[in-house]
Amino acid sequence: MKKILTRTNHSVLLEIEMRLLNELPNHQILPYFWRLQSQKVVFLDLESLKTELNQKKLTTEEEKKLETLLYGDQKNPLYTGWTKSRLEWACSKSGFKLLKTTPISDHFTEAFLERKSWKFSNHLDSTLELCTQKIWNFRKNLRKTPGIFKAKIKSFFKPSISSQTKKNVILNLGAGDENYENFIKVDIGGIQDIYDNIVTLKKIKPESVDQIYSNHVLEHIPPCLIRIMLKRWHEVLKPGGEVRIRVPDALKSICALNNYWEEASELKIKELGFPNYLFKESAHSGVLDSNAVIQCVYGWSDSTPFLWSLSNQHKSLWTPNLAKERFESSGFTVTFSENLGTIQTVVVAKKVK
Repeated sequence: MKKILTRTNHSVLLEIEMRLLNELPNHQILPYFWRLQSQKVVFLDLESLKTELNQKKLTTEEEKKLETLLYGDQKNPLYTGWTKSRLEWACSKSGFKLLKTTPISDHFTEAFLERKSWKFSNHLDSTLELCTQKIWNFRKNLRKTPGIFKAKIKSFFKPSISSQTKKNVILNLGAGDENYENFIKVDIGGIQDIYDNIVTLKKIKPESVDQIYSNHVLEHIPPCLIRIMLKRWHEVLKPGGEVRIRVPDALKSICALNNYWEEASELKIKELGFPNYLFKESAHSGVLDSNAVIQCVYGWSDSTPFLWSLSNQHKSLWTPNLAKERFESSGFTVTFSENLGTIQTVVVAKKVK
C-alpha cells in the first residue's frame, strides 16, 4: 500500500460528458445513464479498494483518510458506491454494454461502454415506476399526518423529562419508527415523544438523562458535526450515565465484499444492554454482495431509488477505533468499542463525571 487512501483530485479526471459516478445520488443513477452520451465513465472502485484495505490494518489517521475517500467533503460529497457488477446492472437498465474497465489511479477506475439500444421501454417502465412510488409515498405520508400532528401537539404540552418521576430517563435518539418500552423517542420527523435535533438537543436539560441509545443513526451525521453532537450528549447525561450506539462498519463491509459474514449472537447483544437484535429485518449471515456493501457504506442503494433523500445518506465512517477516539475526545470513558459480526460497530460509553 504505497499511497494508501490518497484521494485523487477528480477535476483532473473528468472531461466533458464524463462524470464521477460516485457523485450521483441514487435517484439520479438511471436517469443519468439514459441521458449518457459519452462512452466512458469514472468511479471509485470498491473492489480495488477492498484489495488495498485487506493488505494491512489501518491506523486511526488512515481511517480518517478513508472516510474522506468514501464520502468526500462538504464541497464535493460522494453519494454511492460502485463495483463492476453494479455498473453492469446500470448498463443493462439503460441499453449499454460494459466493454472493459481500466484502473487510472490508486482507487479510481475508468469504464468503457457501448450503447446497444435506446431501450425506450425501460425508460417508460421507470417513469411509470416513479409515478407509482410517488403516489404510494404521498398516500403513506397522508395516513401518517394526523398521527404526527397529534404527537407534536402532545409533545408540546408534555412536561420536560427532568420533571418526570421515572427512575431512569432513556432517550432513543434518531428513533424513527422504533418503539421500545420505557424509551423516550427523540427525532425531527415521524411520531415522536420529543421533536428535537439530536445534534443540539435544545429541549433536553443538562444532566437530566440516564441513558442514550441510538441505532444506525450516527453514520448520517457529517464529520464536522460529530464532536459538537457528542459533547452535547455528554452535557445532558447525568454523571454515570451511558451511551449505547450501533452503526454500520463500512471498512469491514468493504473488506468482506463477496465473502461470508455473520452477526454476533443475540445473547451477546442482550449482555451489552441493547433492546433488540442488530438487524431486525435482514439475514444474520450469508455472502455480503455488492448491494449489501453499498447499502452498508452509503445508505439505501437500489432500494426505492426514486424516494431517496439526503436524510437516508451515510456521511461518516464509524469503526471501533474512530468511535473510541470520538467519544473519548468528547469527555466519555469508552467501556466497549468493537466490531460485532462483520458489519457492525457497537459502542458503550460512560460519563464518569
